Amino acid sequence: MSTSSSADGSLTISSSVKNVAIAFTANELAGILQIPTSDVELRSIELSDPSVNHQMFSPGCSYPMNNNSLNPIAKLIARIIAHNLIPKTGSFDHFASDKINAVYAIFAKIKVDWATIFINNMASKHTKFLPFGSFFTLIFQHFNVDLTNEPKVESTRDFFDKVSLSRMQISLDSTPSSHSRSRASTSSTSSTSEICDRLDRLETRVTSIQKDLANLLFTVNEHDAIALVRHPILLLLPLCHNDRVVIFDRTDFGRSNLSLPKGNCRHDPNDQALKVDCTAHSIEYNVGTNTYRPLTILTDTWCSSGTVNTDGFLIQTGGYNDGDRAVRVLRPCDEEDGKCDWDEINPSLAVRRWYATNQILPDGRAIIIGGRRQFNYEFYPKSDGLSSGPFDLPLLRQTLDREENNIYPFVHLNVDGNLFIFANNRAILFDYTRNLVLRNYPVMPDGDPRNYPSSGSSVLLPLDPSGLEAEVMICGGAPKGSYHSAQVNKTYLEALKTCGRIKITDESPSWSMETMPMARVMGDMVLLPTGQVLIINGAGAGTAGWENGQNPVLSPVIYTPKANVGPRFQILQPSKTPRLYHSSAVLLRDGRILVGGSNPHVGYEFSGVEYPTELSLEAFLPDYMNSEYSKFRPKILSSPSELSHGTKFTLQFALEIMSRRGVWVTMIAPAFSTHSFSMNQRLLLLEISKVSTTEGTVEYEIEVTAPANGFVAPSGYYMVFVVNAGIPSEGIWVHI
Repeated sequence: MSTSSSADGSLTISSSVKNVAIAFTANELAGILQIPTSDVELRSIELSDPSVNHQMFSPGCSYPMNNNSLNPIAKLIARIIAHNLIPKTGSFDHFASDKINAVYAIFAKIKVDWATIFINNMASKHTKFLPFGSFFTLIFQHFNVDLTNEPKVESTRDFFDKVSLSRMQISLDSTPSSHSRSRASTSSTSSTSEICDRLDRLETRVTSIQKDLANLLFTVNEHDAIALVRHPILLLLPLCHNDRVVIFDRTDFGRSNLSLPKGNCRHDPNDQALKVDCTAHSIEYNVGTNTYRPLTILTDTWCSSGTVNTDGFLIQTGGYNDGDRAVRVLRPCDEEDGKCDWDEINPSLAVRRWYATNQILPDGRAIIIGGRRQFNYEFYPKSDGLSSGPFDLPLLRQTLDREENNIYPFVHLNVDGNLFIFANNRAILFDYTRNLVLRNYPVMPDGDPRNYPSSGSSVLLPLDPSGLEAEVMICGGAPKGSYHSAQVNKTYLEALKTCGRIKITDESPSWSMETMPMARVMGDMVLLPTGQVLIINGAGAGTAGWENGQNPVLSPVIYTPKANVGPRFQILQPSKTPRLYHSSAVLLRDGRILVGGSNPHVGYEFSGVEYPTELSLEAFLPDYMNSEYSKFRPKILSSPSELSHGTKFTLQFALEIMSRRGVWVTMIAPAFSTHSFSMNQRLLLLEISKVSTTEGTVEYEIEVTAPANGFVAPSGYYMVFVVNAGIPSEGIWVHI
């Protein structure tokens, strides 16, 4: 194996093994090292036998590179890369030795972020192989480590353009020279001892992991069937107007336990697990009949986003890998023969959308905001194809910290038609029609992050009939540094106990802070028909992310916005099932809350772990569902199915005992729930102008006014409830 300096001014590291090569130009090295190009030295060097000892990483950190003593991460990554360089017809044993030794020798030349440079460079030079950038992500997510304080890498395509690598050092000698030591001292922001200590801790943790990572990535587990879908790593719970809940699964972890109908199969040459997959990765769950049917997802929906459009179609956007620019459309129907299924348009988005947020707009479009390494937004549907956007949103760049606590931003449609966008610890009022920031809101008083991975939750509090005021509430999250502390040190900081409320329509808005009964991160906030807020799921310490959460919070809390401060929070009976990372909750039309999921692990872990993968769904019943309140529970008898903004409509209901305060009517939009945020969740209190009854009967008729305009209530499907003494009726679907 050797390195050479070519006539075109590039440094190439190569071996006798076919297709194993790395080429660095002077400009590339300068960019990696964050130094002037003139300081880069390209020299031809013969590498010594890879079995001899070499120093790795930074000066002073010695990691012997012989067959008996290898850095464990280097060994595993080398094995993975070597495995992928083997021809499909070849034998691993026949090719492995030479290839792995070649990789070891390259690792011996690269310090600190050797894996990042090597994997991404290989991916860009040899695109016919599997995407090594994805393996890099999986490796470090599996070990819960972050070698630097730089943002994580999720794409090989934009690595050199978008990631600052000021800590990365490359030595062109087999041992650190004085030149490389000098370079390290000027371009690294961490001292040698700090880097060594970090790597020592890393090695200690890695060596304690018993799994063979190569087998983890390249072997398909064949567990017995235990649930509808075997891999609900990603749990998204949108409710459709036919009372069906759609559940998504990521596609890149292998087969599920549910076959696609009629022997159909999904063919995806870019899938990272199976090129041909005959199992389902999405289902439609019928709440009324407690049955389900498989749906066909073509590309990966991992950590995607979505909304329900004005016609009631479920619009799901983005995801991972070859699904990150896809749009998927599901038209709800009552057919059980499989004719209603996903239609996928790919590519349909201007840029990749992974961990983005969607919001339905008054004109019927959805705005799609952010995502990992995306500081912009776009719309769907588009008027002129892919050329519409993306449009820059500086807030997302301004709120980026080393832990990326600004993804899955909280987005709410204000009553004036503009958008309240909250990222990390601050918010703006944004006019998306002019790409203009209208207002910068104050930073939340504690300054701690509230978005993923610190993962608080947010709701737009119930809107009153006037449609003139709007108030946002944000609860929970994790203190600054929690993600890094959990990932690197396995120290789980207590979650945040505070909630903040802000009237976003005030002339001089300010945050009003309250304290929850218990700390909570990864909680879900669900608007109830009564106008209250349910806070459910989550952990008392740590953050979102694999293996990052501790101390499950089993007790839900009801929050009553109009009550006095203090008694606003009411602790409810605890659940027996921890619901941590990748759990969700969504309101059903009958007033129950469907709760499901929880998988804080990279893969499936059903035993031998503190918080096993949870594949169940359960219904949470608020107190208002108790049978003792049946005499106070209204029953809607009739209502128009189509409404118009600002017009009156008549609603009939039956009720045995009416409260002295009378009844009120609420209208709730269906939400798209994932990662502790329910996109498009919205509750409106409707104005009642007349109540009448026929003497001697328990039947009533009320005259109600629909929301004034599309700013207050965008056109679409809503659930309408009649509420009496805090007891809601079963809802009915209407379209406005």
